[in-house]
Formats: sequence, structure tokens, C-alpha cells
Amino acid sequence: MHDDVTFHVMGNRARVVVTGREADRLAVWAQRRLEGLEARWSRFRPSSEICALNRAGGVPTIVSADTFTLIHHAVEAWSATDGWFDPTMLGELLAEGYDRSHGLLPPPVAVPPASGSEPSASAAATTAVGTGRRWSRCGDIALEPGVHLVTLPAGVAFDPGGIGKGLAADMVATELMVRGAEGAMVELGGDLRIIGEHPDGGSTWTVAIDDPAQRGRDLFRFGFADGGVATSSQLQRRWTTGRGDRHHLLDPTTGAASTSTVGTVVVATGAAWWAEVLAKAALLAGFDAGERLLGDSQVAGTLFGLDGHPLDVGLLAQAAP
Repeated sequence: MHDDVTFHVMGNRARVVVTGREADRLAVWAQRRLEGLEARWSRFRPSSEICALNRAGGVPTIVSADTFTLIHHAVEAWSATDGWFDPTMLGELLAEGYDRSHGLLPPPVAVPPASGSEPSASAAATTAVGTGRRWSRCGDIALEPGVHLVTLPAGVAFDPGGIGKGLAADMVATELMVRGAEGAMVELGGDLRIIGEHPDGGSTWTVAIDDPAQRGRDLFRFGFADGGVATSSQLQRRWTTGRGDRHHLLDPTTGAASTSTVGTVVVATGAAWWAEVLAKAALLAGFDAGERLLGDSQVAGTLFGLDGHPLDVGLLAQAAP
């Protein structure tokens, strides 16, 4: 027995598949759990914990265990990627016009460019002041685990972004198993977590990667069991402003929209939050540094250029014909 439901949450289409005797009940629980996480993590809801934390202006703030876990993972990710993943770029994102849910933003006018220049491969955290580069203060976020206390430096704002989607998928999928599911798949806007038995039996699920350049078309498919998959692309999440079209992937070394020639990155690894972090960081770092990052992290992934040309790091090799 299984249940398969779709709904809208965290600004994205969500899909939850649950296998087991109580699949119907568990699917309803999963939707409510995801809605609860959205209420805590949304940067568009003034009542959320993230908004309260960003308003605190450097004052230590107690948050829920869920929110503490999110921020702790994000700070770890910043360190592990040498700053290519940076959750403290909300100010720059707002300056680019991303001040409301993406579905409410004016659609882009032009198609994404077919080429661009590579960003610098130097780490964002070591960029010098006065060179036109951006300093990150992510390393100054103070965390006290015992009491779930978080202190953001004054003037720094936290953006849950994609890592929130990936972590939510991880949390809900694993919690479904604790509650009695025999298997689960939780997908949030391209980030998904798979665990346990497939509805048709066995532990292998077929993952279809949507082509960001052509909706309704699969980029490729592959078999996957127990882990997370994430896609990051500058071909989506685009909008227009009075200064022209914009997209949501900002270069942490400059604070401006990325000019990486990598259009899309797909990563498969043990957890959706980590797959999301690495996919975004590899895209921003560019082909050479991105390939090294995925290789050093020992994950499977593929980088696609804006022209669609792939650089495989062990993922396309697993793709179905």
C-alpha cells in the first residue's frame, strides 16, 4: 500500500510518496510537518523564526531545535565549501529584487545567456576588503547547541534558501520511517530524499531530473536508493526588474549575480541538504573548481554548461538509456 500526494509549500511544488500500511495518514502528517517548517523558516513571513532572528540586530535569540539544526548545517556548509555556499547573502538578494515569493515576481523578459565569464576560483571567505570583493561574516555566527541559542552579527541576515528545502526533505523522510513508513520519497522543488522500500518493492527508486531549459522534458534518469538528490540551475528562478532580468544565484565573492558558465548542476549523495549545498557551490565555482569540489567531497554529480554540454563526475554514468 502506498500514497502519493502533491501540494505547494516553501514556494515550490512538493511531492510525498509513502509506502506502508498507514501511508494515507502518514502522507497527511508529512504535509503538515512541511507546512510547519515553512512557518518557521520562511523569510517572507514576518512571524517566522528566521525573520525574528534577522530582526534581532545582533541580540542572542533562542530558536527551535529545527531552526537551530538548519543554521548549524548552513554554517558547516559555508566552511566545507570554502565560502562558495553562503547563507548570509539576503541583503544582496533583496537588492536584486527578490523581496517576495518567486511566484509573485515579474517574469523574465529574455532567455538566459548562452555564455559568460567564469568567476574567480578564490575562496569567498578570504577576499580582501577594498578590492571590490565581498567579505562574508558567516563564520561570525555564534551557536550554542545546549540551549538552541543563535547570534547573528549585527547587519547580517540569514537566508534559508535551497538548504532549507533539502533539509526539510531529509527530516520529513526520516521521520516518516520512525512513524512506521516502510519507504518514503519527499521532493521539494527539485530537491528530494529517498529512503526505504519503493511502492513496487525493492529499495531502488527511479529519479527523473527535469530539464531546466525545457519544462516537461527529462534531462536524464537514474536508479537511486537511500539518499538525497538536488539540482541547482541559473536557468530557473529568474525575474525582471527595472535594471533588466535577474536570477537567484549570487556569486559570494562579489555579491552580484553569478556569471558562471555552468548552467545546471545535479548532485546525488547521502542527504538532500548536502546535495543542495554542493550543487549550488559547484555551479558558482565554475567548471574547474566545481569539478574539484564534487570530486573532493566524494559525491556523484554532473555539471551542465549553459549550452547543455555536460561534465560528468560519476552521475551520468549511472543514467538509464
